[in-house]
Amino acid sequence: MPDSHTTVYSPVTSPLARNLSGNSSAFSDSCIVTSSSYGAGDLISPEAEFLITKLKSAVIIPLLYLFGGPTNLLNMIVFFKQGLGDRVNLCLFSLAIVDFTSVSFYFLIFVEHIFMFNSPETFGEVYAFLMSNKVMLFYNMGYGSMLLSVIIALERCICVLLPLRAKLLLKTKTMAAIIITTVPTVSFLRLAVLAKYVMLCIYDKRRQLALKGPYVTEYAVRNKEFLEGLDGIFYGFIMGLGCPIIVLIATIITIGKLWHTAAWRKQTSSANTRKEMAVTKMLVLLSFMFLVFDLPRIWVRTYPLFDPEFSTKGQHR
Repeated sequence: MPDSHTTVYSPVTSPLARNLSGNSSAFSDSCIVTSSSYGAGDLISPEAEFLITKLKSAVIIPLLYLFGGPTNLLNMIVFFKQGLGDRVNLCLFSLAIVDFTSVSFYFLIFVEHIFMFNSPETFGEVYAFLMSNKVMLFYNMGYGSMLLSVIIALERCICVLLPLRAKLLLKTKTMAAIIITTVPTVSFLRLAVLAKYVMLCIYDKRRQLALKGPYVTEYAVRNKEFLEGLDGIFYGFIMGLGCPIIVLIATIITIGKLWHTAAWRKQTSSANTRKEMAVTKMLVLLSFMFLVFDLPRIWVRTYPLFDPEFSTKGQHR
């Protein structure tokens, strides 16, 4: 979000700000004057940071959509045709919907960067409009995907540990109720955090550039403690670290139980047991992929705990 190395001085009226705002209602007629500062101790230069941001917006996210969009759409069709009366199909269908919505929304707000790769702007018009008008509805669907990964891992763990009770404990209607109530809540609740930013024209005196950028609102100042708790404690630790830990523990238990009962299942194998084993292996693989792809974010969240310089008050915040 906002540049952590930026010091805000004062808003000023600027003709350049008016030119930047164009016909968009997302901007006011004033520029916020700032002065970005990068010291010798910074890990990367402003140029490198800018290039990374451009590559993410103009290359990585479009490629992610080209692969993830059609793949999740196909998964939705397959699991729907197989029948949502089965709780595993319901979970995987829900996961495909959430992932498809998330990757499509990211593509929508970043695709314009393909045509503005050489522009000094790091935020496009679509992103600025949605942010300023508080309609970043699907920006945080990734948290819903994390929660679904937890639900899937726990469901399979319970089925392996308590195969006879699982059908009574985990009915499809119960699973549907859990998904409908928890996934949208976790996904949309973070809109309260995003609402603390508004997009304005920000003039950087060091770079002598006036660009679109996020700026903290009065709402953020008034609700600072609540928003810090919601973003830092709930989304940062409970969701950000709690979900991977639960998935890891549930997956280890599931693999251990499968290994322990493998010989017995071979002796008493049937069509149903073979199918159940195949489904379990597929879901274990899904949990493993979730953990692998989530490792970078886990590292970003946990490393500041051991190095104060990377905390919110450190030099590399």
